[in-house]
Amino acid sequence: MSPKTITSDTLQTSVIIKTDMRHNFFTVSLANNIPVLKRSIPQINRFYDHPEFSIICPSSDVELFSKEFQIFPNIKIIPENTLISFDKFFIRANAYYTEKTGKTYTGTRLGWYYQQVLKISFLIEQQSVTLPIVMWDADTIMLSKIEFFNKNHSVLYGSLLEFHQPYFQSLTPILGVLPAGFKAFTVQFFSCTKAEQAFLISKLNQYMSRSQNTPSAQWIADVVIKAVIDTHGDFDVSLFSEQELVGLSNILCSGQPQRPLAYLRWGFEGILGSAQIFWVTLLGFNHLTYENVDSILHQKQGWFKLLAFTLKEFYRQKLKIRTAPSLPKS
Repeated sequence: MSPKTITSDTLQTSVIIKTDMRHNFFTVSLANNIPVLKRSIPQINRFYDHPEFSIICPSSDVELFSKEFQIFPNIKIIPENTLISFDKFFIRANAYYTEKTGKTYTGTRLGWYYQQVLKISFLIEQQSVTLPIVMWDADTIMLSKIEFFNKNHSVLYGSLLEFHQPYFQSLTPILGVLPAGFKAFTVQFFSCTKAEQAFLISKLNQYMSRSQNTPSAQWIADVVIKAVIDTHGDFDVSLFSEQELVGLSNILCSGQPQRPLAYLRWGFEGILGSAQIFWVTLLGFNHLTYENVDSILHQKQGWFKLLAFTLKEFYRQKLKIRTAPSLPKS
């Protein structure tokens, strides 16, 4: 049975202004996010001029993804095993963990690091592609057009909600001294130009030199594993972020200021209807994320709790944005 579709009457779009610059989008997704992607991709196709969109999914689900997205001519389905299989990642992670701790890792967090390795390694492998690249989280739906690039640099966005210190502890050995006063880049996407890709690759090579015949995903896996274990000694909880890695690398590369970005996350109890989507778009939120999609997919979002949640976030984010001189627009 095909996953439930979030139908078109659950989404309203803002005014569409397309630009000449084409974008190369990609995401890493499990099958449970297919319903969200089936609403996210049409939004991206409306906002941007002939975007390419790659979906990296479990090799066992390639047929399912191909069937569900066959109506979109710009979609390419990529089996995750063409980068690195989870089994290979698990073996490398457990070997390094055992080497450093003398124990066998018995936790359940490696899948979370694995999807980050897939994202970073796919970005690295796209260096020869002319189009600038955007990673878009599979559980996130764009509400209004986001400007990802300005000339030869990514537009740098900052979160007013999140700042997870362990991420930056893991990234400091890779990137060196981090910029002063930065905002977290955990905004459910990252972007990269060719120059920024080259800068990131140079930083990664300085941290761990890539052997000539080493596949990019294997190299990235070793970088992430080493950074986490050498810094924290464990994989449990959240200790690394690909969005922070790319975002901080970009700000070190270009020196551009960050712009604040307002979005909604972690506050939904059901799927939003069309009037509710119109409401959150009217408030100026750029995107929304269904983090717990499995538990809310067959539920409807109640208005009272939505109003309480969105008005609280409007105060926390939109009013802060209006009084945030440390985050000027470039």
